[in-house]
Amino acid sequence: PMHAIGARVSYSIVREGQPLDVSVTLGPYPWAENLRQDWGAFAYALAMFFTGAFVFARRSDDVATRALFVGSSAILGASTWSLGLQALDFVDPLLFWLHRLTTGGSFLLYWACVLHFTLVFPNPHPLVRRHRWLVPMLYVLPFAVWAATSWWTGLTAGGVLDALAQQGTYQSLTVVVYLAFSLAALVTNYRNEPSSISRQQIRVVIYAIAVNAVLGILLWQIPQLLLGEIWLTSNTIAVIGLILPLALAVSILRYRLWDIDVFINRTAVYGMLSILIVGLY
Repeated sequence: PMHAIGARVSYSIVREGQPLDVSVTLGPYPWAENLRQDWGAFAYALAMFFTGAFVFARRSDDVATRALFVGSSAILGASTWSLGLQALDFVDPLLFWLHRLTTGGSFLLYWACVLHFTLVFPNPHPLVRRHRWLVPMLYVLPFAVWAATSWWTGLTAGGVLDALAQQGTYQSLTVVVYLAFSLAALVTNYRNEPSSISRQQIRVVIYAIAVNAVLGILLWQIPQLLLGEIWLTSNTIAVIGLILPLALAVSILRYRLWDIDVFINRTAVYGMLSILIVGLY
């Protein structure tokens, strides 16, 4: 068949306004190379999945654990993004749409679950209690936007690659909006929660998110923007991100969260001292 490994296919591309035909020999997926380059993303996805499955097995009656399990399964499915689009995917429609459904559909499902989790953890947000339609809408809205933008870019884009690039932009905007609402839900849930144990549960999650955000900004984005250097690889960032699934498991399964306030305060003090030392250096 045309899409068999070893077959030759021709691409018609435009480079600097000039059409160019390129012949490509189809090869197998470079599994080993992709895993070597992006093993951190796979490790993070697996850690999230096993955390979600473990917590769900222990507390299957909890709405938050169900959202966590579905979301962790979705991010594992979306890890196919790390494999990249290969020539074989563009030739075989089944492979192409499987890639789109996992990297697009599963990824959006993950962020819908993130917002759902933050709205019901450790107890349902007042908005969720007052408006029962809100949770279903959280899941419908990103897919409606995805369908609409896919239809629009299919009409206006200059080609498949251009359409994929435009859809990626719309998808990123959706993620930013859902992330902002998720953080707002965590903060407002914390302020509205009278129970000290529930507040501790939220603090553990916020602590893990803050550590990831601060280290990512200080050691990844700022050096790249100011110095043009990368101090940490994407795999290292992913390993640091493993703090989050650990924090989720601890905050859900532990009622006595040790002296988390002392732990957070000491981390903040030592972190600020480290930042000052690096800044002075």
